[in-house]
Amino acid sequence: MALRTLKSSTAMLTLMPHPTFTTSQLKADPHGAPYVALFEALRDEGKEVIVHEIEHAQAVAEAQALVVRTDAKLDAFAGRLSKKLLDLAGNDRKSGLYQHYFPKALNETTRPVLGDQLDTMKKWLLSLTKSSHLELTALVPELTALLTEGDTVKAGRDAALHAKREFRDVGERQEWLDRLNAARKEVYGQLSKLPHQHKELPSDFAERFFLVDQRRDGEEEDTVESVQSELELQRQAVLELEARLLEVQAAEAEAQQEADARAAQEAALIEMDKAAVALNKQRAQLRAQLASAR
Repeated sequence: MALRTLKSSTAMLTLMPHPTFTTSQLKADPHGAPYVALFEALRDEGKEVIVHEIEHAQAVAEAQALVVRTDAKLDAFAGRLSKKLLDLAGNDRKSGLYQHYFPKALNETTRPVLGDQLDTMKKWLLSLTKSSHLELTALVPELTALLTEGDTVKAGRDAALHAKREFRDVGERQEWLDRLNAARKEVYGQLSKLPHQHKELPSDFAERFFLVDQRRDGEEEDTVESVQSELELQRQAVLELEARLLEVQAAEAEAQQEADARAAQEAALIEMDKAAVALNKQRAQLRAQLASAR
């Protein structure tokens, strides 16, 4: 058979059994010994890739949480502005003043999450700044701060999404998969030569080292129950990896706290040394003054 190329669109939890299976098979056969270290490394690297993939997903989620919180602030501001405009326009939503800011209904204006809403509110800032109504110009500082915050969190989310795509498409994940596919192809080729050199080996010897689709002709197709069962197994694997990630993060945080505490102590010591030098200087000056006064 021709060894298939593993696709980048495949989930990591589906890809990981491949290097694990091959490593186990290589260890079990003397002919596989030269390649064990290669696939052990790929298996272990794959575990790290999964951890990093979770980190990217968490970074996107955290960035999105900031976006949602900032969007709520912008929505609240829009609601207050709408009320002030209605007060100034005698509760007339069709007035020129109100329509200038809200040509669409309030709920339509605030519907996009930091999308068109942010662009719309940047236009408000120009109008509020030039307004002859003090009630409106008073809103300029708050809106300025909110727009700055909106731009910041939106850029953060975009950066997190870009980093995640880069990681998956051309970064660490894809690089690992490329190495895995290259190793599979190379080792498969080497093992395929052995039946010609060792007649006791079966013709399909090389195939035994690589995981294939376990479904056979006549087997039932996936069912809701079987897919749910597989999904639950994958969820458990993710939970285990997330727990490991939390342990690593906690260890890093503890190390950082220790480093920060040491840096603070060193900084305090430097300040104390400076104070001691200053006190010694003052003491010397006082002694000199006392000596000259005698």
